[in-house]
Amino acid sequence: MKIITKFISSSLLVVTPIALVMSGSSLLLGKVEKSVTVSREKTRQAIDKALYLEISLQDQVIALKDFLMLNRNPVDMKRYEQAKSNFLLSLNELELLMSEFEEILVIRRRHDNLVRLARGLTDTPSSFAQLQQDVRAINNFSEDIEFYINLLIDRSRQQDHLNQQRVNKFQEQAIVNLVEQYLP
Repeated sequence: MKIITKFISSSLLVVTPIALVMSGSSLLLGKVEKSVTVSREKTRQAIDKALYLEISLQDQVIALKDFLMLNRNPVDMKRYEQAKSNFLLSLNELELLMSEFEEILVIRRRHDNLVRLARGLTDTPSSFAQLQQDVRAINNFSEDIEFYINLLIDRSRQQDHLNQQRVNKFQEQAIVNLVEQYLP
């Protein structure tokens, strides 16, 4: 047998397993990166929905306060109803994206309190003390809901950061394993 044939066959015996392991590792890393990309996109969508919740909540609060302060105009109540509808739609979408977060249920319960308060507002002006109490209640419900929305956003960002750290650690470990396995 010629030396060139022996060299080529021994090279193939050494290079083939390395190439197989590297391509397998590359495929595995690709799947992990794709999974993280999907997770990060889901997190971004959830954060966008949560921010839209905040905007819808503020629209509701402004409409309710306008209703109370500006002669109980029905147009303000219609604005509130539209903002409430947007809020609930976004909350439902967020629940589909992040059903594992308990904050969503708390937000829904707190929002129900705001809705009950809004239903209790009448077209006839009430006393100044009642007006103050209604405005304080609106502010309190709003602050409570905002707190949980911000908590949800923070948890989403933390989860995204942890996922990214896991991928980085996995990639580093895969490289270390390859180097240890094939280099003396």
